[in-house]
Amino acid sequence: MPDTTGGPPSEWGVALEWFSQPRRDVFQGSVGFFVLCLAAFAVIAGGFEWVTDWFPWCFSGGLSLLVYFDARRDRVLAGSQWVQTGKKWVSIYELTRIRSTNVGLQRAMKLEDCHGHKLVLVLRHAQKNTKLWDLVYNGIVHSVASGDCDISKAARRILKV
Repeated sequence: MPDTTGGPPSEWGVALEWFSQPRRDVFQGSVGFFVLCLAAFAVIAGGFEWVTDWFPWCFSGGLSLLVYFDARRDRVLAGSQWVQTGKKWVSIYELTRIRSTNVGLQRAMKLEDCHGHKLVLVLRHAQKNTKLWDLVYNGIVHSVASGDCDISKAARRILKV
């Protein structure tokens, strides 16, 4: 039964590297989304008569807040033996299955270890921090080289292992 406490066991060590979107970038993106929503209301309504109505403002603001808080959750942590996104983590030196997938428009990998832990790792997030990516990639290469890891052809091509 996989551990659901939200992180790797303490004896596996602390996070050595991490990545999260800078607050400024997330804020700018959500403000841009807010403006885009308002522009969509102007196009749909064929003008700006809606400006005095509360619904477009609340709807656009609510969606922008959802975008902001969703983007703030995009955090990747890595220790010497593990990688974590959100509360999910895997042992990177004991991977048993790797599959290629997409999260929205971003390329990602589904990782599963011998303990039953699973996570989806967005490659762009992990690769933004070179040291973090080195930790993760070394574990992936070790798992594949051990012969106990089932890796899809697409994942092998993307990861170049």
